[in-house]
Amino acid sequence: HDCTHKCLQHRQIICPSGDRIRPKVCSGKADCDPGNCPDGQVCYTIDDPYNRESYCVHNDICGAPLNDADARQWERESRDRAVETRRRRAEKFKGYHNNPESKTAVPAGP
Repeated sequence: HDCTHKCLQHRQIICPSGDRIRPKVCSGKADCDPGNCPDGQVCYTIDDPYNRESYCVHNDICGAPLNDADARQWERESRDRAVETRRRRAEKFKGYHNNPESKTAVPAGP
């Protein structure tokens, strides 16, 4: 792709309606925070259990443009969902590498 930032076709976006899309469009700037994207864009946080990824995307990526209140709500929902996904993954694997039952157990410190 020839995107300045990220091509979103390999990232799942969960729209405010609940629809899941993989749009063949370029993102805006990366590592955004809710409320700090240019006018007409929202900060969408990718729901990934391993990486923290957020990108400015056009606020009509899911269809009709969102009003400001709905855009801020969608930003918060995507961020909160991603934080929860990473928390659940961390909890699931907490202590896994130091578990003696694990095939990848790591010896305790010196």
